Amino acid sequence: MADQHNDDEGGRVGSSLSLKSTSPHSQVFASTITLSKKYDGPSNRSFKSKSTIGIHAHGSGFVGPLILPSLHGSLDSDDEGGIHRMKIGLLGCCIVLLGCVLGSGIFAAPQGILNMTGNAGVTLLVWLSAGLIALIAALSFVELGCTFPVSGGDYAYLNECFGSYPAFLFQISHNLVVCPVCGAIMGTVIAKNLLIPNIPSSHCPEIDWAVRLVAIMFIMLLVLVNCKNPQLTGRIQGSLMVINVAAIALMLVCGLTAIGLRKGMPHANFKLQLKPGLDAKAHVLNLVNALYQASFSYFGYTYVNYITEELENPTRNLPIGVCISMPIIICLNLFINFCYIATIPLEEMMTTTTIADNMFRAVLPDHVEPYVAWMATSLVAVAVTGGLTSYFLTCSRISYTGARNGDFPAIFKLVDVNHGTPVVSIILIGVLASCFTMVGTIPDLILVAAYLESFFNCVCIYGLIYVRFKRPDIPRPIKFPLFVPILYAAISTLIFVIPIVLVDGSNYKTSLYPVAGIGFVVLLGTPLYLLLVRPRHAWPPLIPLNAWLMKTCQKLWLVIPEELLPPDHDEGEEELVASSSSDVTLSKISSPGSVDENDDDTAKTST
Repeated sequence: MADQHNDDEGGRVGSSLSLKSTSPHSQVFASTITLSKKYDGPSNRSFKSKSTIGIHAHGSGFVGPLILPSLHGSLDSDDEGGIHRMKIGLLGCCIVLLGCVLGSGIFAAPQGILNMTGNAGVTLLVWLSAGLIALIAALSFVELGCTFPVSGGDYAYLNECFGSYPAFLFQISHNLVVCPVCGAIMGTVIAKNLLIPNIPSSHCPEIDWAVRLVAIMFIMLLVLVNCKNPQLTGRIQGSLMVINVAAIALMLVCGLTAIGLRKGMPHANFKLQLKPGLDAKAHVLNLVNALYQASFSYFGYTYVNYITEELENPTRNLPIGVCISMPIIICLNLFINFCYIATIPLEEMMTTTTIADNMFRAVLPDHVEPYVAWMATSLVAVAVTGGLTSYFLTCSRISYTGARNGDFPAIFKLVDVNHGTPVVSIILIGVLASCFTMVGTIPDLILVAAYLESFFNCVCIYGLIYVRFKRPDIPRPIKFPLFVPILYAAISTLIFVIPIVLVDGSNYKTSLYPVAGIGFVVLLGTPLYLLLVRPRHAWPPLIPLNAWLMKTCQKLWLVIPEELLPPDHDEGEEELVASSSSDVTLSKISSPGSVDENDDDTAKTST
């Protein structure tokens, strides 16, 4: 099943698993860090260089690893062009997983969960349940990633297990909804923690619009940084991870200290009772939505697959690292929420939009509260900024990988002429994230993202179960008992189906998110797939449209196909862009002096 490729269609040197696809433009996914053989336009000058895409990105997904670049260390080429990688041990594996999962969820989700459950006891049970489900899912993804060691994350797994159609739906879902929505959530959390604690509502009646505008400003600023200075992103990721941990530690210290100095709980928050005034059906729907709200704080466990090649003894360190890191994350979320509940009245928690600020103001003495609370909320904003920075760098690779495989418009393969970053992909996510910032609240946006992300994670695990029976002879370096993926698939399916089954006239708004999210993806993705991806030949009108889009993007942002990136920048930027004419950008460069015979077919994904 595993086919070894020393040179794929684009001249990429590496070893990977081939992906099944009905598209005639399918390429194999190269390993995460590879060498590329490239040809400089009509001159056929060939050379080898390191793929900047592979070095800057370690996969696709939700919120990228915050400190992974620093753990890699330097990547030096040997005399034969190989790359020596630093190996990550068990401690490094745990740190990477903590950096992947810890993010904005702990600051954004508690209010929505408490509004769904109505009391503290059920809230803590929801956080614990969501964490245990995430632990089972992480173990399943460990096996999935080791079974199919390909770059591309969920997109690659869906393509390998079920073909190109579900993989294309994943592209539509994450490029147009999930990734932009998560960017909008993080941008809004940053703006709220900077503005609301420091600007009284009496001084700014339209504080909500101010928050939205500041969130858009941060989103666009980080889009610019990721497009034009990715080295800065890599340098600050480790520092921002430390700030994130410091913010969480400060919240724990303040909360536990306040609890320890008091004889009893300050509020009657810990009575185990259901939200009053609702029937049984409404209680079940609220609990399901609360689980999805909590699961948002645990997303990121799929990034465990992107460090497999860099791990020492991955068959041992990867499952152990998951079993160490995920319980730590579960305990942190439980302790922080316990501190929230023990220091803030429930009524205040249900209405606040900056829960960290409320906790600091509740536990700090009056004479230091204005100064420390301001610094603490700023610390939270900086920590979430680190997650948003890494998020743009990582999620942009989803559309880039899809375009390289022929499942997404070819313009998303264009990279910056200086830094090799997928500029068009980053700009798409930034623009859509800004739009979602203007139209939704944080709890609603979390539900939209969580439903779709959980759905495709569940489909990936169904793929793992499917290949267990369909292809039992595949080498599996890590193999868990079959009940582990089956348990996760059953739980995930149950909580996804419940809102759809129990929908009626009184609670249709609660069930709107799973129905609308999946409906949008299927109704938009299916005709696009049948018209533009599945056919073996491009529609003739799309070929000039694709050429115009490629030229326009090159003129606007000085971008070229990755195959044309030189090893150095002796030529001027404008000359490089001019040399990558539309005839070259519409073709796959397969060998010196030759162009793929299906060059006109790559234009089919231009829309």
